[in-house]
Amino acid sequence: GMEKPLWMVCLTHMFMEVFLLMQVAIIPTYIREFKLSFLEASLVATVPGLVQLIMNIPAGFLADQFNTRHLLFTSMVIEGLSALLVSQTSNFWTLVLAVSVMRVSSPIYHTSGLSHITRLVKREQTSKLISFHNALGSLGSAIGGISLAIFLSTKGWRWTYLFWAVPILTWGFIILRSSQLGTKIFEKRETEKGGRLPRLSIIFSAGLFT
Repeated sequence: GMEKPLWMVCLTHMFMEVFLLMQVAIIPTYIREFKLSFLEASLVATVPGLVQLIMNIPAGFLADQFNTRHLLFTSMVIEGLSALLVSQTSNFWTLVLAVSVMRVSSPIYHTSGLSHITRLVKREQTSKLISFHNALGSLGSAIGGISLAIFLSTKGWRWTYLFWAVPILTWGFIILRSSQLGTKIFEKRETEKGGRLPRLSIIFSAGLFT
């Protein structure tokens, strides 16, 4: 069976991707509610992606300084708190800020989570684990989209963010209390013999563009 740390990383990925499809599907709702111009709507859609792209570099430096548990906890707290901020936003600028801060969590997660997977499993099992990891991410995206549809037809879109903020923040603190994820990502670099470049290619292909 899969080790507990691997399950924890993969479940974190599920929570990480909850808002991925939702952020695109909800753009028309933002346009109506905040009376956005086409330029403002395009900024809401693109600025978060640029923030995520820029954050990929410092996320790598953070990975050298902090252990996996702290980085996964940080990614969940950023995502959860920014979801709360989105749910309370009342204008264009706070909306852009909130959805952009939310995307900061993704590079922090992917750098630490994927590296943790590739370090814990044998090379021949890595592709299988990455596939499972990605499948849970897709599940999170699908569940997020379904929840948005439900709340849009009942209580309103803001409740979607409130609803998911609670389990995301709760999961973050569960990770923080866990003793299973207590190592730095690259602290065993010296003991690894070969295979680092293939593993890095798997990390980039699985995590850079999600």
